[in-house]
Amino acid sequence: IICLGDLTPARTCASALYNGQIVCSSSRTPVSFEVVGSLPDGLLLTTSETTAFIQGRPSVPGDYTFTMNATDPAGNTTGKSMSLSVFGVQTLSLDDAQVGTPYAFMLVSAGTPAGTLVWTIADGSLPAGLTLNSSTGEISGTPTTEETQSFTVQVSDGVLSCQKQLSIEVINNDCPNWSQLLWGPNNNFVFGGATASFTPSSAFGSMAVAVCSADGVLGSSGVADN
Repeated sequence: IICLGDLTPARTCASALYNGQIVCSSSRTPVSFEVVGSLPDGLLLTTSETTAFIQGRPSVPGDYTFTMNATDPAGNTTGKSMSLSVFGVQTLSLDDAQVGTPYAFMLVSAGTPAGTLVWTIADGSLPAGLTLNSSTGEISGTPTTEETQSFTVQVSDGVLSCQKQLSIEVINNDCPNWSQLLWGPNNNFVFGGATASFTPSSAFGSMAVAVCSADGVLGSSGVADN
């Protein structure tokens, strides 16, 4: 008689080191093992005489199934469906934010949770003006400072606490102080990689009327010395 046990443990965190095993009961050894289907990305099969080891760091959270076949030296074969839930933060990246503009982004988890989700910032901090809702996983608020912040977000279900590093870039597309503009080519002012176009006006003589348009967003206008 040849018999396969279950995969244990049956849950793990995405990107965490995993060492699962499936024990085969057989009077004849060594037993050979074969995976039918695909293991989660980042995991590999290794074996001993009576045990299949599923090891590595699963990279993508989600619920996975595959079949493990076992065969003893006498040719007796058995197969069993295995399940592994890789729990963690599914969100790959966050949208950029803009100074003074309301921001909202919902973090998403994957893998069946064991209980109610709780979201926290485990390391680092969000950009100034943004907060994380611990119940919903929504990052929201109005950014106040141009900056890039990297942080580690954690999602917990009462049994597992899984983490992922993310970042938010806060950009400032507001028009600059006119005194800080520099003349650039093609009738443009240059400031921080963006441009402000201008149109010469006879009403101002040697002056020019400038209209700031940063990344296509029309801003204020003013008068600059030509």
